[in-house]
Amino acid sequence: MKNKPTYPSHRSVLDPEITIRLPRMCAREALHVISILAELDAAIWRLHGDGLADELALHGVDTPCPPDAKTLANSDNPRRHALGSAMKASLYWSNLTSHDERMRDTMEYLFSQHPKLLHFVFNPDHPELRAQPEILLQDAQCFSTGEKILIQVALDLWDACGNARISDIIHRLDRHHFVKVLMLMQQCRGEPKDAALLCYRHSEISF
Repeated sequence: MKNKPTYPSHRSVLDPEITIRLPRMCAREALHVISILAELDAAIWRLHGDGLADELALHGVDTPCPPDAKTLANSDNPRRHALGSAMKASLYWSNLTSHDERMRDTMEYLFSQHPKLLHFVFNPDHPELRAQPEILLQDAQCFSTGEKILIQVALDLWDACGNARISDIIHRLDRHHFVKVLMLMQQCRGEPKDAALLCYRHSEISF
Protein backbone atom coordinates (compact mmCIF):
# COMPACT_ATOMS: atom_id res chain seq x y z
CA MET A 1 0.00 0.00 0.00
CA LYS A 2 1.38 3.41 -0.98
CA ASN A 3 2.35 5.63 1.95
CA LYS A 4 0.60 8.99 1.96
CA PRO A 5 1.71 12.15 3.75
CA THR A 6 0.23 12.65 7.19
CA TYR A 7 -1.80 15.83 7.59
CA PRO A 8 -2.16 17.47 11.00
CA SER A 9 -5.53 17.61 12.72
CA HIS A 10 -6.37 20.39 15.20
CA ARG A 11 -10.10 20.10 15.64
CA SER A 12 -9.82 20.69 19.40
CA VAL A 13 -8.00 23.99 18.78
CA LEU A 14 -10.73 25.44 16.59
CA ASP A 15 -13.89 23.92 18.08
CA PRO A 16 -13.51 21.39 20.90
CA GLU A 17 -17.28 20.75 21.05
CA ILE A 18 -17.77 19.70 17.45
CA THR A 19 -19.16 16.18 16.91
CA ILE A 20 -19.94 14.15 13.81
CA ARG A 21 -22.60 11.44 13.98
CA LEU A 22 -22.20 8.69 11.40
CA PRO A 23 -24.72 6.03 10.42
CA ARG A 24 -23.99 2.38 11.14
CA MET A 25 -21.77 0.87 8.44
CA CYS A 26 -19.75 -2.22 7.73
CA ALA A 27 -15.94 -2.27 7.80
CA ARG A 28 -15.71 -1.94 4.02
CA GLU A 29 -17.97 1.13 4.02
CA ALA A 30 -16.03 2.64 6.92
CA LEU A 31 -12.73 2.22 5.07
CA HIS A 32 -14.26 3.85 2.01
CA VAL A 33 -15.35 6.88 4.08
CA ILE A 34 -11.89 7.12 5.67
CA SER A 35 -10.27 7.06 2.23
CA ILE A 36 -12.56 9.83 0.96
CA LEU A 37 -11.91 12.01 4.01
CA ALA A 38 -8.14 11.47 3.76
CA GLU A 39 -8.16 12.51 0.10
CA LEU A 40 -10.26 15.57 0.94
CA ASP A 41 -7.93 16.53 3.80
CA ALA A 42 -4.88 16.19 1.54
CA ALA A 43 -6.52 18.20 -1.27
CA ILE A 44 -7.41 21.07 1.09
CA TRP A 45 -3.86 21.22 2.46
CA ARG A 46 -2.41 21.21 -1.05
CA LEU A 47 -4.67 24.08 -2.08
CA HIS A 48 -4.70 26.17 1.11
CA GLY A 49 -1.49 25.23 2.91
CA ASP A 50 -0.46 28.79 3.76
CA GLY A 51 -3.91 29.82 4.93
CA LEU A 52 -4.30 26.78 7.17
CA ALA A 53 -0.88 27.28 8.74
CA ASP A 54 -1.62 30.97 9.33
CA GLU A 55 -5.00 30.19 10.91
CA LEU A 56 -3.45 27.62 13.24
CA ALA A 57 -0.72 30.12 14.14
CA LEU A 58 -3.41 32.55 15.31
CA HIS A 59 -4.44 29.85 17.80
CA GLY A 60 -0.89 29.41 19.04
CA VAL A 61 -0.21 26.20 17.11
CA ASP A 62 3.13 25.93 15.33
CA THR A 63 2.40 23.36 12.65
CA PRO A 64 4.86 22.26 9.96
CA CYS A 65 2.93 21.96 6.72
CA PRO A 66 2.80 18.55 5.00
CA PRO A 67 5.50 18.11 2.34
CA ASP A 68 3.12 18.52 -0.59
CA ALA A 69 1.07 21.39 0.89
CA LYS A 70 0.85 24.47 -1.29
CA THR A 71 2.85 27.12 0.58
CA LEU A 72 4.84 30.13 -0.53
CA ALA A 73 7.81 28.61 1.27
CA ASN A 74 8.07 26.14 -1.63
CA SER A 75 8.76 28.87 -4.19
CA ASP A 76 12.13 29.96 -5.55
CA ASN A 77 12.11 33.24 -3.65
CA PRO A 78 14.95 33.05 -1.06
CA ARG A 79 13.05 35.23 1.41
CA ARG A 80 10.17 32.78 1.32
CA HIS A 81 12.53 29.85 1.91
CA ALA A 82 13.93 31.65 4.94
CA LEU A 83 10.47 32.31 6.36
CA GLY A 84 9.14 28.82 5.78
CA SER A 85 5.70 27.69 6.91
CA ALA A 86 5.64 30.13 9.84
CA MET A 87 5.86 33.25 7.63
CA LYS A 88 3.77 36.30 8.35
CA ALA A 89 1.72 38.41 5.98
CA SER A 90 4.36 39.66 3.55
CA LEU A 91 4.75 41.14 0.10
CA TYR A 92 7.92 40.33 -1.85
CA TRP A 93 8.20 43.48 -3.94
CA SER A 94 11.59 44.61 -5.26
CA ASN A 95 13.08 47.74 -6.90
CA LEU A 96 10.68 49.92 -4.96
CA THR A 97 10.19 53.65 -4.88
CA SER A 98 9.85 55.27 -1.44
CA HIS A 99 6.07 55.41 -2.01
CA ASP A 100 5.97 51.69 -2.82
CA GLU A 101 7.90 50.90 0.36
CA ARG A 102 5.48 52.92 2.46
CA MET A 103 2.50 51.20 0.86
CA ARG A 104 4.03 47.76 1.32
CA ASP A 105 4.66 48.44 5.02
CA THR A 106 1.17 49.89 5.42
CA MET A 107 -0.56 46.89 3.86
CA GLU A 108 1.57 44.34 5.70
CA TYR A 109 0.64 46.08 8.96
CA LEU A 110 -3.07 46.30 8.10
CA PHE A 111 -3.24 42.62 7.16
CA SER A 112 -0.68 41.31 9.66
CA GLN A 113 -3.23 38.82 11.02
CA HIS A 114 -4.81 38.12 7.64
CA PRO A 115 -2.20 36.90 5.12
CA LYS A 116 -4.94 35.50 2.89
CA LEU A 117 -6.45 38.98 2.53
CA LEU A 118 -3.08 40.57 1.76
CA HIS A 119 -2.50 38.09 -1.06
CA PHE A 120 -6.13 38.37 -2.15
CA VAL A 121 -5.75 42.11 -2.75
CA PHE A 122 -2.14 42.44 -3.92
CA ASN A 123 0.23 40.76 -6.31
CA PRO A 124 2.78 39.23 -3.88
CA ASP A 125 5.72 39.86 -6.24
CA HIS A 126 4.95 43.26 -7.78
CA PRO A 127 3.59 46.56 -6.36
CA GLU A 128 0.16 46.28 -7.92
CA LEU A 129 -3.35 45.03 -7.18
CA ARG A 130 -4.10 41.42 -8.02
CA ALA A 131 -7.10 42.53 -10.11
CA GLN A 132 -9.19 45.60 -10.84
CA PRO A 133 -10.75 47.13 -7.69
CA GLU A 134 -14.32 46.39 -8.77
CA ILE A 135 -13.43 42.74 -9.36
CA LEU A 136 -11.72 42.48 -5.97
CA LEU A 137 -14.74 44.01 -4.22
CA GLN A 138 -17.07 41.63 -6.00
CA ASP A 139 -14.94 38.59 -5.19
CA ALA A 140 -14.63 39.75 -1.57
CA GLN A 141 -18.30 38.97 -0.93
CA CYS A 142 -17.21 35.51 0.24
CA PHE A 143 -15.38 37.04 3.24
CA SER A 144 -16.75 38.13 6.60
CA THR A 145 -18.03 41.67 7.17
CA GLY A 146 -14.86 42.70 9.02
CA GLU A 147 -12.62 41.24 6.34
CA LYS A 148 -14.53 43.06 3.59
CA ILE A 149 -14.12 46.35 5.46
CA LEU A 150 -10.35 45.80 5.74
CA ILE A 151 -10.19 45.14 2.00
CA GLN A 152 -12.13 48.36 1.33
CA VAL A 153 -9.78 50.31 3.62
CA ALA A 154 -6.74 48.84 1.83
CA LEU A 155 -8.13 49.85 -1.57
CA ASP A 156 -8.90 53.35 -0.29
CA LEU A 157 -5.36 53.74 1.03
CA TRP A 158 -3.97 52.35 -2.22
CA ASP A 159 -5.95 54.33 -4.77
CA ALA A 160 -9.10 55.73 -3.12
CA CYS A 161 -11.21 53.05 -4.77
CA GLY A 162 -12.52 50.94 -1.87
CA ASN A 163 -15.49 53.09 -0.78
CA ALA A 164 -15.06 52.16 2.89
CA ARG A 165 -17.74 53.75 5.08
CA ILE A 166 -16.76 55.51 8.30
CA SER A 167 -19.84 54.06 10.03
CA ASP A 168 -18.70 50.52 9.13
CA ILE A 169 -15.18 51.18 10.42
CA ILE A 170 -16.58 52.51 13.71
CA HIS A 171 -19.35 50.01 14.35
CA ARG A 172 -18.35 46.80 12.58
CA LEU A 173 -14.60 46.44 13.07
CA ASP A 174 -13.43 44.90 16.32
CA ARG A 175 -11.36 47.11 18.62
CA HIS A 176 -8.00 45.74 17.47
CA HIS A 177 -8.59 46.43 13.78
CA PHE A 178 -10.34 49.73 14.48
CA VAL A 179 -7.21 50.97 16.26
CA LYS A 180 -5.05 49.66 13.39
CA VAL A 181 -7.03 51.69 10.88
CA LEU A 182 -6.72 54.77 13.09
CA MET A 183 -2.97 54.29 13.28
CA LEU A 184 -2.67 54.02 9.50
CA MET A 185 -4.75 57.15 9.02
CA GLN A 186 -2.39 58.97 11.39
CA GLN A 187 0.62 57.68 9.45
CA CYS A 188 -0.87 58.86 6.16
CA ARG A 189 -1.05 62.32 7.76
CA GLY A 190 2.64 62.06 8.61
CA GLU A 191 2.07 61.56 12.34
CA PRO A 192 3.60 58.83 14.56
CA LYS A 193 1.95 55.42 14.39
CA ASP A 194 1.30 55.32 18.15
CA ALA A 195 -0.60 58.63 18.12
CA ALA A 196 -3.89 56.97 17.17
CA LEU A 197 -3.63 54.45 19.97
CA LEU A 198 -2.93 57.18 22.50
CA CYS A 199 -5.91 59.21 21.25
CA TYR A 200 -8.12 56.12 21.43
CA ARG A 201 -7.09 55.34 25.01
CA HIS A 202 -7.64 58.97 25.94
CA SER A 203 -11.15 58.86 24.48
CA GLU A 204 -11.94 55.78 26.58
CA ILE A 205 -10.92 57.66 29.71
CA SER A 206 -12.70 60.87 28.74
CA PHE A 207 -16.00 59.27 27.85
